[in-house]
Amino acid sequence: MERKSWNRSHPAGFEAHPSRSSDGTLNLMVWQCAVPGRKYTPWEGCQYKLKLFFPVDYPEEPPVCKFVPALLHPNIFPSGIVCHSILWHPDMTPEQILTATQDLLHNPDRDHPVRSDAYKLLERSQQEYDEVIRFQALNITDQSHPPTANPPAEAHSF
Repeated sequence: MERKSWNRSHPAGFEAHPSRSSDGTLNLMVWQCAVPGRKYTPWEGCQYKLKLFFPVDYPEEPPVCKFVPALLHPNIFPSGIVCHSILWHPDMTPEQILTATQDLLHNPDRDHPVRSDAYKLLERSQQEYDEVIRFQALNITDQSHPPTANPPAEAHSF
């Protein structure tokens, strides 16, 4: 049902589809997704790839959302897993999960940080944090070529 709803209507720039198992069959428990960076933010201009891993008892339990590659963010573990428990409720659809994730990228939950380096940078200087996030977006956008700009000094301190 969720997949049919997504195929009929989903927000522009977002992607979500079930993955394929090694034998070619659809794996409805693991979705390949992409969340666009919101316009007019340091996240703009990049499609952030993530996987949704749906548990057997979904929707009572939330899916695991994992960015690949992992992102520097106060609410994303170094492994790339999003701390979604801070915004989860069982009525959420995959579309709502992805749009909430996009919102979380630009509006970190400062009350529930799981990555201290990103949180400390954000608390110290919004401008420095935004510069590091922008560099990260540019680096992810063009991973096949090394970035031409030098990263902000803060990018090396993690």
